[in-house]
Amino acid sequence: MPNVADLLERESETVDLEPGNFERLLRRRDRKRRNQRIGAGALAIIVALASFVALTRALHTTRLPADERTPKPSGIFSEVGGWITYGDKRGIWAVDPSHAGDRESQVELSPNPGTPLAWSSDGSKLLILRCQCDPPPLADYDAGRSLVVLNANGTETRLTRAHDHQYVNGGSFSPDGSQVVYAINGGKIPSSIYVIDANGGTPRKLLTAGFRYPDPVDKGNGPFRTWLYYPTFSPDGTKIAYFDGFGDNSHSLRVVNADGGDLHVLVRDMEAYRVSNLVWSPDGTRLAFGRIPTGVYTIGVDGSGLTLVIPDGMYAQWSPDGSRISYELYSWPPNGPLHIAAADGTDVVAFPDSGSGPWNPLVQPESEVAEAPAGSGGSTLDPRLLWEAVLLVIGATFVTIRRWRRQVATPG
Repeated sequence: MPNVADLLERESETVDLEPGNFERLLRRRDRKRRNQRIGAGALAIIVALASFVALTRALHTTRLPADERTPKPSGIFSEVGGWITYGDKRGIWAVDPSHAGDRESQVELSPNPGTPLAWSSDGSKLLILRCQCDPPPLADYDAGRSLVVLNANGTETRLTRAHDHQYVNGGSFSPDGSQVVYAINGGKIPSSIYVIDANGGTPRKLLTAGFRYPDPVDKGNGPFRTWLYYPTFSPDGTKIAYFDGFGDNSHSLRVVNADGGDLHVLVRDMEAYRVSNLVWSPDGTRLAFGRIPTGVYTIGVDGSGLTLVIPDGMYAQWSPDGSRISYELYSWPPNGPLHIAAADGTDVVAFPDSGSGPWNPLVQPESEVAEAPAGSGGSTLDPRLLWEAVLLVIGATFVTIRRWRRQVATPG
């Protein structure tokens, strides 16, 4: 195939070019070829930069999945992720369940005595029963005169201030931490369950106790108005479980929707001296409660599988992963010590100088990716973005090669 120079020479023989025109044509050809090479090089640089950006985006820095599921606590709770909180006359304490034996390893959360009831799911708030009385009461149920929220910055938000002869019985946070459900008994008003904003405000009455016979067989006495105990939100926030009874007999375990409707009775007229508490398992499939003096029971949320798992136990609390239960052995007045067992009641370990209470939900993962601080970055490869980068590189390279070949094959 003749080249450009040959064609130009033939044309020059047939065309009368002015002096210098032929040289100008050659320079124009050379300039065009040089511009084509510069354009191809520039395109290659653009492709390389685009590939680098795509690969950098694929191998991006992001919040670790473990941090998103189990972030570290903050403020005064920064050292107690996954720990158990309990109260005594010295104040509110957190203890590491892996070695809960000595007081020196415990962390003081508040110097004011009280009974911790529940953590918010983000670990930023602790719900506590406080007593407005002097001297301090002997038993926890006598201490339920006021309900406060201990915040991560060390401040407290008072939610209730019960009057004389009124007691707060139990309470828990909604899953998003915005609300608290609790019960008030005693005094001149009927026992009721209320919901209040976790930041304080006006409580909203959810349920009021009804009338029942203390003895469903012998109805010689009554009916009498019952008391309501230990209301607690389900992990998904759709239901509330609670006890209805007469203090020391005929307790019924009940579950209602979060708006107070669709009542279901799981256990009816349960004989017990007292019930000590009521908590949902983290997966929302079971409930655990203390039945004094018999022990700690678990039951399915459909009312099936009522099981005595820990004889003589009370103040049961689930671990964040649902694999263990902490509790205290029945004593009067209650004074511990803390025991931790597998969820089926086996593998019991006792810890002196500690008590049972709610577990902080923010357990830190043990894998190496958990070493990054909460909310910090860590290199992790996103497979979808990697495929995007690979396809971009392949496509851009193909386009570049085709264009380069076209430019080389095109006559100047």
